[in-house]
Order: sequence, then C-alpha cells, then structure tokens
Amino acid sequence: MTVYERGFFIERITVKGTGLPDADLLFRDGLNVVEGASDTGKSFLGELIDFAFGASKPPRKIQAAAGYERVLVVLQERGSKRRHQVERSLTGGDAIVRLLRADGTTESEQLLAAKHSADSDRTLSAFLLSLSGFTPTKVRKNKKGETRTLSFRDIAFLAVVDETRIIAELPPHLSGSPVEATAEGDVLRLVITGHPSAEPIAVPKKTTSKAAKAQSELLAQLEEQVRSEIVGLGVQPEVVQEETQRIDATRRELLKEYEASRVELVSRERERAELGRALREAESRITVVEGLIARFELLDRHYEMDIARLEAIQETGSMLEQMPAKACPVCGADPTAHRPSDAADHFGLERVRSAAALERQKTARLRTDLQDVLNELRVEHEEKAGVRTRVRSELGALQSRIDTELAPRTRTSAEKMKEQDSRRDLLLRARTLVEHLDELGKRRATAEAAAKRTRAASTLEMPKVSTSEMEAFALNVQQVLSAWNYPEAGRVVFSEDAQDLVIGGQDRASHGKGVRALTCAAFITGILRHCARSGRAHPGLVVLDSPLVAYKDPDSPGTDGARFRQAGVREAFYRALAGDLCPGQVIVLENQEPPPDLSRGVVHHHFSKSDAGRYGLFPSIGSGR
Repeated sequence: MTVYERGFFIERITVKGTGLPDADLLFRDGLNVVEGASDTGKSFLGELIDFAFGASKPPRKIQAAAGYERVLVVLQERGSKRRHQVERSLTGGDAIVRLLRADGTTESEQLLAAKHSADSDRTLSAFLLSLSGFTPTKVRKNKKGETRTLSFRDIAFLAVVDETRIIAELPPHLSGSPVEATAEGDVLRLVITGHPSAEPIAVPKKTTSKAAKAQSELLAQLEEQVRSEIVGLGVQPEVVQEETQRIDATRRELLKEYEASRVELVSRERERAELGRALREAESRITVVEGLIARFELLDRHYEMDIARLEAIQETGSMLEQMPAKACPVCGADPTAHRPSDAADHFGLERVRSAAALERQKTARLRTDLQDVLNELRVEHEEKAGVRTRVRSELGALQSRIDTELAPRTRTSAEKMKEQDSRRDLLLRARTLVEHLDELGKRRATAEAAAKRTRAASTLEMPKVSTSEMEAFALNVQQVLSAWNYPEAGRVVFSEDAQDLVIGGQDRASHGKGVRALTCAAFITGILRHCARSGRAHPGLVVLDSPLVAYKDPDSPGTDGARFRQAGVREAFYRALAGDLCPGQVIVLENQEPPPDLSRGVVHHHFSKSDAGRYGLFPSIGSGR
C-alpha cells in the first residue's frame, strides 16, 4: 500500500463507564472494517468518532450505552509517530487532550475548548487542524464576501459520513443549509486546490429596510424567549463560563481521585484473595495433620498394648518356672512320668521368652519412630494454627479497611462525579443559550442598522466551485469507481451548476439511494486520494457508514443491488481499499462483510449480536456486565 506521511490515524477507541467493562476497539492505518447485524453499535461508533473530532452534538442515547460516561480516542501522527489521546464526556463540553509516552502513560495534558474560536489556539479544532497540516486560513461565509476562520468541523464534514448523508440527494460536500452553502463550497475548493476562493463579484441589487425591520422584531422575540429559558434554568449568565471551568477542574480532580481509589481497591481485593488462598491452604493442611495425629495416636496405643502383652508373656514364663511340679490335670500322670525333652522346641519357655523379648524390642522401635512423627505433626499443627490465626487477623483487618474506607471512598468519588456531571450538563445548556443570546443580539443589531439604510446597495456574489478547478479531483473519483467495478462508470466530471458529480453523463443525485451511497463514498474517498497524491493537507482518514447499502435491495433484475452483485462491486470495493487505491486510513461501517480471504493488512471487527464472538460495540445487556 502507498504510504501517506501526512495527517494522523485512529489507533484505539475506548468508551468508559463507572463499574462497567470498557468498550474497546483497536484500529490501524489502512483499511478497517466494522461489520455485523443491525443495532450492534456500528453507526454509534461513527457518531463517537465525529464527536471526538469536535461535534457539538453528543452521540444519541442508545440503550446499550447506558451508564457509559466518556469516550477516549487515541490518534497517532504519521510523520512524528507521536500519540495523542482525546477524551470527551458523552454529555458534551470541552476535551482533555493528552500526549502519550510509548508505554501509554501520560506525558502531558491540556484542556481544549470543544468550540472553535478565531481568537484562541487552545481549541480542539486548532489542535486537529494542526495535526492535519492546515495553517490558519479564512473562508468566505456569505455572498457579501465576509470571512470566518477555517474550523476542523469543516474538514471533518469531508471525512466522516454517516448513514443518512451517504444516501442523500445533496452533493456530499453540502449540508443543505443555505446559510452554510457558501462556506461549504469554499472549504471544498480549499481542500482540493489548496487555496480559498477569489474575491466575490459585485452584483447591483436594490434593498429596503422593511425586511430588515421585520427580521429585527423577530430576533427581539427570540432573544426574549432565550432569556426566559435561561431564567428557568436558575443560572446567572455572567458566571456560566467561570463555573463551567471550575466544575471541569473539579471533575478532573475527582476523576484522578476515583482512579486512585479504584486502583487501590483493586490492589487490596487482590491482596484479600491471596490471604484467602493462604487461609484455605492452612486450614486444609490443619485438617490433614489433625487426621494423621488422630490415626497415629490410635496406632501408638496399639503399640503400647502390644508391648504390655509381650511383657506379660515374658513374666508368665518366669512364673511358670517357679511353680512346683504337679500331676497332669488331664491324664493324672505323676510329675516323674513327664518327658519335657520330648516336647517341640518352640514350646520351650526360654524360646517363648526370647521371642517375646525380640518382638517387644521391634515394637518399641516402631513406637519410637511413630512418636517422632507425632511430635513433628504436633509442631506442624501448632505452626499452621499460628498461620491461620495470623491470616485471619490480617484478612479481617483488610476486609474492615475495604468495607469502611476504600469501597466507600470509591463510591463517594463516583457519586460526586455524577453530581458534578448533572450540574455541568445544566451549565453547558445555559452556556449554549447565552452564546445563542449573544448571537441573536449581534444579528438584531445588524438588522436594525440595515433597517435604517434606505439607499440602494450592492451585494456580492461568490463564484461557484468550477469544473476546471475540480478536474483533477474528478479524475481521482473516476479511478476510485473504476477500481470498485462500478457498472458503466464512464467519464466523471464536476458540474458547476449542480455542484456535484456527473458520472457517465448522468447526474449523481438522479440515481437510487444504493448508487448515491456508493458514489458519495467515492466522492469522500476521492478527496483523500487526491490530497494524498497532490500533497494537499488532509486528516488522512475517512469514515464511511453503509456505503454498500445497495446490497440490502432484493436480488431482482434491474435493482442497484442486482447490478452491483453482477459486477462484483462488494469484493472489488474491499480489495481496492485494502490495496493502494487510497493511501491513509479508511474505516468502513457495514452490514456486508469483506471477502473471507482478505485478512492480511486489514482490521476486521465482526459484531455477532450473540454470545458467539463479540456481541457489538458494547457487551449485551443480558451478559451480566
């Protein structure tokens, strides 16, 4: 794949929530495919990326994301290889941007305003524009030739396309807002050619104050409505900004406190688990030793009884020798008639005593060995009992500390953060209203000034993006469509009148939504390809949500889906993006999976919407998360 040395790419996206497992996805430079069933979080992932790039509107609320509080996106610069982490609360507000070391720890961090400002470079927009290679530039914002500074939101609009925009009939670079149309055309010209538009053309036009007066009255009514809403929030407008900054600072401290408490709690719980294991091992060994002692003590008593029996045999033999001879109690024979010499040897008293003595000595030795073992077992039992007592004491003290100090401290930090978030949400709403009120005031002042003018005036008309300016770009789009096996692509030109592509002699917007989706993706991808090949500034990444929507059509003759299937568009689409068609990072969010053999150099995340494999962006709600 051709290497693109400018801009940056997304390395990791993580969504965090207190007490919830991280929702984490890894990416790489090049093609990344996130595919799977509907309602698994693919489009929500696109919204998270756009939000991390400075969108003012937070991602929509979905059930799977309940409890998750903030998104962290790791970006890597292609040239310097430096890594940055952008963190934003899912409720909105400013961003924390960290410079990361190689091991992932923070080297430095800064709080950047989420809203672009022409007067400050401490904004998320200025940071991302710098990473993308853009210098401070002004673009025309209306037909009068008035200008404003370029924002990264202008650039993100040409790089991140959601599932609604990708099938729209509008030109891909236009939002449909008449107020923004001039600026949006000028941004496209800037990205493609490297310079904004020329001076506007003066067009004579008569104006009157009547419309301006009506506009002034309407704006005054809107101002009153906004003031009423601010009063209803119970917030003083003059302290909104100061209190928001104070809460953001407090929240950062609380977050550090919470993380420190959580890390210590996890460490102590790990220590508690180790103590529990040691206690179980000690008790298990004590049980074994006690059983051995009981059995060996019983054996010792048997040995003692055997020794006593053998001693009795010895003593009985001596007593028999000392008894006087008497007549046989069986046959009545006189003692002189007895013949002891005829008796077997083993019946001799001396032999019996000798055998009993030997057996007694052997049993005594066995008993001595047994008593040594018993003594060792009793010593071990005492040691293990001491270990058990000590471990129980340490475990009790540790559990007491966890229950009375660490767990409450962690819960308290989490509760404080939630309280701060609630107040912060209110302040952010109030700040938005205050800014809106200021804007309404400025517009009303402008309208009132216009109402006083009765003389003829002239307006300025901005030149449209021309076909000649877009020729090289259109050629790149043509090459993209050809690589994707787009049926009957033909020549691609940029129409100055329609401000959109004409493909094979037919307006892009005149096709069905399946073709519009694919050609919108080609438009956005063509911008990246054009900038990479011509050395223009660009973030170096695109995000495409549902570019292959045509494959949802029935496989019936004449449908876009049938034409695309016959031409092999899906396979060519993925193979071309995995090759050298488009240098940079491409993130595709789709229901259609890439070809099975296309795995090398491609990151593929499959959302199964089941317990087999990864359920979705977030764990399933029934998985006990």
